[in-house]
Amino acid sequence: MTKSRSEPVKKHFTEVGDNGRADKGNKQRICNYCDKPMAGTVSRARDHFLKGSRCDVERLRGVVSREEYSGRVKGRLVARSELGVAMGETAEGESSEDDNEQRTVEVGVVDRSEFEAGLRHATPQSSTGAVGLRKTTIEDNTVVFRAHEYTQRTMGDWMTTECIPFNMMRTEYWDNMVHALMNSPKGFRYAEFENARTKGVEVTRGRVAKSVEELRQE
Repeated sequence: MTKSRSEPVKKHFTEVGDNGRADKGNKQRICNYCDKPMAGTVSRARDHFLKGSRCDVERLRGVVSREEYSGRVKGRLVARSELGVAMGETAEGESSEDDNEQRTVEVGVVDRSEFEAGLRHATPQSSTGAVGLRKTTIEDNTVVFRAHEYTQRTMGDWMTTECIPFNMMRTEYWDNMVHALMNSPKGFRYAEFENARTKGVEVTRGRVAKSVEELRQE
């Protein structure tokens, strides 16, 4: 693979060492978005984004902030879009490095993602780039829809279980609470002690009573 084609792929990975002979381009890499290790050539690293659902940000190990998770999903979308356009069509006579690599196949074991990807790409070569880009967009939109559905279901379960009226979501206090949670500092924890909760309620009641008294005087 030429340098102009390999650079767009390399920027989405972090190289951590060599894998075999360095002059063959084999490297140990880690995906910047799903943290999966990847060994081999740049062509194989490219397929991490373009074949099936190998870059699975939704199955990250460990805990990341909401902002970092959103950034990783957006980064994966950018990678798929860029590489889908840049690598969608191969010049005549140019062979991929993966064609020369030895493949070891274990009898009875089939990679479902590769199988499904093979079915999807069993189309004329003229439509490879456009179809790949559209498929990538659809996949990422599906991830967003599922995340929204999960969030809405979680809120609905909580409000139903605690008998909280749904019209509460129309008040400014609801918006203030959601905004505060979304922008909470790292390491924020809910108050765990009864005294802290009681004091918080008393302070809030005092502030509300003061506001009501001011309105009465007006």
